[in-house]
Amino acid sequence: MSTNNASRVNSFRSTSRGTSARRVATILLGLVLSTMQRGAWANGAFPAPFRIFVPANRPNDITVTANFGLITTRDGGQTWLWTCEHGDGSSGYLYQQADAGNGRILGLASGALVYTDNDACGWSRATGLPAGTSVDDSFIDPADPQHVLAIAHSGTGTSALFGLYVSTNGGTSFNAQPIYSSAPGTRLDSVEIAKTNTNRLYLTSSPWNADGSAPRVLRSEDGGHTFMMLDASTDLQSGTLRIAAIDSANPDKIYLRYSGSQDRLMISTDAGRTLKTALLVDVGRELSAFLRRGDGVLFAATLDSFDGTLFRSMDAGVSFQALPMSLRVGSIVERAGTLYALGDGINDPFLVGTSKDNGNTFSPFLVFHDVKGVQRCGTDLRAACTASCQNLSNGDIFAPEICITLAGPEVTDAGASLDAGQNDAGGSMPPAPKSGCTACAIASDATNVRERRDVALCTTLCIAIVLRRRRRRAVRE
Repeated sequence: MSTNNASRVNSFRSTSRGTSARRVATILLGLVLSTMQRGAWANGAFPAPFRIFVPANRPNDITVTANFGLITTRDGGQTWLWTCEHGDGSSGYLYQQADAGNGRILGLASGALVYTDNDACGWSRATGLPAGTSVDDSFIDPADPQHVLAIAHSGTGTSALFGLYVSTNGGTSFNAQPIYSSAPGTRLDSVEIAKTNTNRLYLTSSPWNADGSAPRVLRSEDGGHTFMMLDASTDLQSGTLRIAAIDSANPDKIYLRYSGSQDRLMISTDAGRTLKTALLVDVGRELSAFLRRGDGVLFAATLDSFDGTLFRSMDAGVSFQALPMSLRVGSIVERAGTLYALGDGINDPFLVGTSKDNGNTFSPFLVFHDVKGVQRCGTDLRAACTASCQNLSNGDIFAPEICITLAGPEVTDAGASLDAGQNDAGGSMPPAPKSGCTACAIASDATNVRERRDVALCTTLCIAIVLRRRRRRAVRE
């Protein structure tokens, strides 16, 4: 795991030296890696909470979704603004945005599907799902942003019930009855819709309690009302299979991430009937991102706690070659011939880098200190953002002045819920609350680059553990 897939920096206090930072970071790293190996990152194809969105119909818009909020630009990267986690968007993850429509962003938070239409100034919870269900995954129809699918479940263990639910209004509300339900005790792990045939859906499933049986691929030809279960590969043992992408030109070709004793990128060219391993990841590493470019070139990223590698395939996945730059890529996308890759922003030379030579080299496009201030929402969010902003500043991730600066044009946030203690006036802000992360006792005045990185790593890993505990409680409840 790298800092870009464990960087929730909402709480830590400071009292010690850089050597303590490294010691605590090492301990926390071991804890986080152990939870990952048990399948703790249970949702989404890839573990990193950072994603980047470059909608095709809004060429100057870019959004970075992190696990401390959203960083956005509406002017092609000249001005970057931050909106912290708040209200119904707190503890959000698994964000996604449609290429078409109004730019609505969906995410999961506290077991619910949430959405924002205004750069995270305000978040709302989707309605209609049965009481007691927890949302595990969602997917926006690439041909119709109003059509959204969500996987949700109730219960645990062999009594767990998973269903596939439909929204026809962009995720605002869902039909109460699922269009498909799995057998009790069988997970639904991921869902996607083919771009060139919207009646073609794929699901992946696995047993709730690992029993040695392999995960499965399911295919629907009628929009998800019926599915055929496919025995996709006899090579796979107990593990989890999730859809990384459906080929944008061929609905019979799907790319999947298998998580077991070793991560694998797998490809099916026959609509899920058989799978072939295209990239076997080194032990101790994991797949962190995947992209099929418009011209068919494939990219896959792998990382561990210290390093990362970006791979490229020029032959449709028959072979992959490692590219020269060492980057911890958490997301990679394409727009108008340019590649945009998310680094970790700390060990890598950028948070967002761009490439115009097919991934051979990347140039910095966004670093953390490019952020100009808190998004100027209709409600002043500086009070709600104080605690996380102070910790980001202490870790030398954000410049200190970000916490008191409102920037950018005003964005309406009507209907947004306010956090406790938040005010509408702005100006004065309460002091940061004491952290619940007692393990991270690091000096806030660290000036050495290595120490600042250790501070950030310690903070991120600590909060990753807290999040894992939250999600486990949610599943149990």
